[in-house]
Amino acid sequence: MRTRSPLLAAAALAVAAFISMAATLWPRRFKFIEQTIPSSDKAGHFVVMGLLAAALVWALAETSWRGRRLTAFGCVTGTLLLVSLEEVSQLALPTRTFSWLDLAYSWAGVLVLGGLAGALVRYRIARAAARK
Repeated sequence: MRTRSPLLAAAALAVAAFISMAATLWPRRFKFIEQTIPSSDKAGHFVVMGLLAAALVWALAETSWRGRRLTAFGCVTGTLLLVSLEEVSQLALPTRTFSWLDLAYSWAGVLVLGGLAGALVRYRIARAAARK
């Protein structure tokens, strides 16, 4: 088992929450970025949510919490749930717009970057075990 990094997990969640809140509170600033840089909205969904998943996997995968082992799959699945709830919550916010395409890019980022982080964690554990 690895040592958990709850500060990294909390920091990743805080950054993702801040970006989501900032987009809600200052929608014009985000529209400006979207209009200036083509496809920046979709790339932003992929990168931000993917990095969130990667940070959570890196911080929590292959650790134990309340006697149960946390896996990369569980971390990615939990992140998919959080990302889905965040996008669906936009239906209730007048300054935000729900988009299936945004959700798809977010899911893709979570699966790709979270999956890569999971593979890296497994590699590090196997390498550490081989050294013993």
